Amino acid sequence: MQRLRLRTLLPKSTLALVHSERPQLAPHEERLLFFDAVAHVFATIARRQSLVFYADDLHWADRGTLWLLGHCCDSCVRSAVLIVGAYRKQNSIELTRCQVDGRLEP
Repeated sequence: MQRLRLRTLLPKSTLALVHSERPQLAPHEERLLFFDAVAHVFATIARRQSLVFYADDLHWADRGTLWLLGHCCDSCVRSAVLIVGAYRKQNSIELTRCQVDGRLEP
């Protein structure tokens, strides 16, 4: 049942990436491919209905998670996607770096 649900949410191109034979990529290329796939899923869902993605406790998030959220923000700018995050200001060293980049508004 879960696999059937996943197939309705994920675009065919994303499923093809998972099941296809492809050459070995560098870690940063793998990461970008994954980031693009997540952003593509967000945009696909948003074509059917508006999407709100809420991430809590971002003060515990690692740099990769913040990069993913930033990538989704950049990639979904023209979609009906709202990305909301909650964090504690006193524990947010990585988030402060993202604010400097202009990705987050306190």
